[in-house]
Amino acid sequence: MSDSEDKLKVSLRMSSGDHPQIDGESERVKQIPEDMLRAYVFERQTDWDSYLPLVDFAYNNRPHKVIGMSPFEMNYGMNSNAPSTIGMPKKCHSASEFLANLEANLEIAKAKMKQGADRAKEYVDRKRSL
Repeated sequence: MSDSEDKLKVSLRMSSGDHPQIDGESERVKQIPEDMLRAYVFERQTDWDSYLPLVDFAYNNRPHKVIGMSPFEMNYGMNSNAPSTIGMPKKCHSASEFLANLEANLEIAKAKMKQGADRAKEYVDRKRSL
């Protein structure tokens, strides 16, 4: 385990390229941007890659059900600026205030993820007991 994996308390899990369904969680996560791209791309359209920045921005700035905030807010402690908000006055935070908000967001996300996992477990347990 590398130092960064150890500090972040994460581990790398490999799955076969021939059987990506083994890693169902990442397959579900990849499905969301695919669905978003389909909203922009129509049959035989070849410029789908030009829409990737829009899809990336939309995905990273929409609140996620499990963590209750957007990935951008989770990582940076604030919402990102949409083009329509550029030029509006911003509230400045001190470094310690920023870190405190970031740590609070991390704790919120951990709690929300645990709640989501508990709900998923209850659902699976109900199906198994039938």
